[in-house]
Amino acid sequence: MDGLRRVSDLFVEGAECYLGDGPDGPVVIWINKANAFEREEAQRDGIVRRAERLAQLGPDSPETKSVEIEMSFWDDDTLRERLVDGMDDELYVKALNDLSVDPKFRELEDYVRRAGELQGDEELADGDPRLSTMADRAGEYSAKIADARERVRREALEDLDGIERAKIEAKFLDGWRQARAFGEFSEAKRTTEIYLAARVCAATRVEREETLQPGEMWDHAGCDHSVRFFTERANVRRVPDAVLMKIANVLNELQMDPRDAGNWDAPPSSSDSSERPSTPEEASTPSTPADPQPVAPGI
Repeated sequence: MDGLRRVSDLFVEGAECYLGDGPDGPVVIWINKANAFEREEAQRDGIVRRAERLAQLGPDSPETKSVEIEMSFWDDDTLRERLVDGMDDELYVKALNDLSVDPKFRELEDYVRRAGELQGDEELADGDPRLSTMADRAGEYSAKIADARERVRREALEDLDGIERAKIEAKFLDGWRQARAFGEFSEAKRTTEIYLAARVCAATRVEREETLQPGEMWDHAGCDHSVRFFTERANVRRVPDAVLMKIANVLNELQMDPRDAGNWDAPPSSSDSSERPSTPEEASTPSTPADPQPVAPGI
């Protein structure tokens, strides 16, 4: 059944997003699966906002000056620690790449990634000794990654020994600017994605025993999902964080590669680590705008 579901996911056009029950009944919006043009538009909006933010964080900006003042109070060890803290994603990739050359680790990783699927296929009952084995192997896997991350972090700190402070400060400032700009990229990209994907939905709840498909809960007979839920992008930023998170979760599932549909909760693979995005143009992380205000459907 899981295999059939993953195949059917290739043809999914969208999905409902249930936000809760209001005075007049359930509140549901429809989330369209983004097409290539919509993905490009969201990416472009993110890139533009990133460039704007980088320009705002020039050497004479108040924010940059504030960081420089803060750095002046740090001793050399603290500065190096803060710089390495900002390299966490990069070091994580390096740790996974280092581990991936070990055949025993790759075997362990494959087992852990498949454990959830195997558990579902065999319907293991509580108390089954195989569950304990899975937990032990998962713990071993996590411990190996933690050890590798600690090692590459220690190496990164050692690599900074002997480098003059001015160069370390410049590198820290550049990393700080890139991180702030990437946050703006992610927020702008996700805002456009939600604006384009969210549609007015008039679905009605169907009692589970009346459905034709197991788990089906909504009747969309009265829907066409052609009207945008938000009339402008700015309205997305007024939505409460909890609502945005629900919408983002549905959007993420729709955009997920169908090949990964059965491994949603699996740990990241070291075999994929070398392809981990390193620039905003290659990646997106779900984000929710700050200071949201409630918004009514169709505004």
